[in-house]
Amino acid sequence: EFSPPAIAEIQVNIVPSPAMTAVQPAAASIQTPTATFLTTSMNSIQLQNVPHVVERLLKYYHSTPHRFPKITKTSWRDLTSSDLQGVVQAVDPGLATVYAVPCVSQLFLPGNPDVALSYRWSATLGDIHDGLCSACRLEETVWVDILFNGQNTALTPEAVLELTPKRYQNARRHVLLVTSAQDLELLLRRGWICFEIAVRMISDKPMVELLDPHRKASALFQSGRLHRDFFADMETFQPEDKTLIQGAIRKLFTSGDSYLAGADPTHNFNRGVGDFVNLTGGKHLVADLAEAACWEVHLHALRCCFLGCHRCCCFLGCHLYLGSSAGLPWMLLSCSIARLVISMLWPPVCCCVFVPGLDT
Repeated sequence: EFSPPAIAEIQVNIVPSPAMTAVQPAAASIQTPTATFLTTSMNSIQLQNVPHVVERLLKYYHSTPHRFPKITKTSWRDLTSSDLQGVVQAVDPGLATVYAVPCVSQLFLPGNPDVALSYRWSATLGDIHDGLCSACRLEETVWVDILFNGQNTALTPEAVLELTPKRYQNARRHVLLVTSAQDLELLLRRGWICFEIAVRMISDKPMVELLDPHRKASALFQSGRLHRDFFADMETFQPEDKTLIQGAIRKLFTSGDSYLAGADPTHNFNRGVGDFVNLTGGKHLVADLAEAACWEVHLHALRCCFLGCHRCCCFLGCHLYLGSSAGLPWMLLSCSIARLVISMLWPPVCCCVFVPGLDT
């Protein structure tokens, strides 16, 4: 029987949500796992509260001896989703659902999330949190499967297929997180990730976004390994799941709700994922070129300073941030102008170039 320890013994600073009105589940529903509980209205959590939830669960876990599976990690940032799955299975052996645990349930919200996340379970929660923080405000709400899906046998593949559209179609944004160089290729092979992308493709919301704060996937885009038959090449841990997912994708693209109804579902799915790859690959290429151009200007300026320049050309109106795709064309233009001026004035006149937004 599920018996939580005294909450007063666990000292954790919680950042309150502005709309923290969620009602804790009844005790009976905590003790008896049922399929209906998996469809409750807890759909999001503020990004700033995710670390507090995981930290509380981890302290809760370590405060109760003889829990299995055995998790030795003590920092929430080091946990993977697989680790957190073990923690919640030990803390709540009934439902094994994070937001059902009384000491954290008040931090979850019923509204649709601002951001729905697709990612690899091998990523640490620290990397996941840092990646989301690079693209989202702390007060924005997120949906991460490990925090909302039940982690026991009651959550069947058929139940996940039913729940996924509600999450990824209703979120304002859908992001695909990359934390290592090979992540994107592996993610686009995962059957469940493919289904999440397909669900988003038939919605009226913007397409999935690649969240790659450190541009780990740049070399992968140049390799050409991302151009393939995504539908046929998808992989699952259970062979029968692949058949279920492929059938669900065909149904998505042939249903009356889809604007692509009547077209070849396999072709349209592959075309949609291919468009995503081409768009994000183009953005990476432009960002790489812009960064290379900026470093070239940077080196020219340093060279001028060392040789002792007596004339300075200052290019204003280019307040840029390297992570802003909207500013990249202006960055390229300003760097091209700077390079032209330097080539014209060197020698005999040295030219020191200052581009706002760079630490020159």
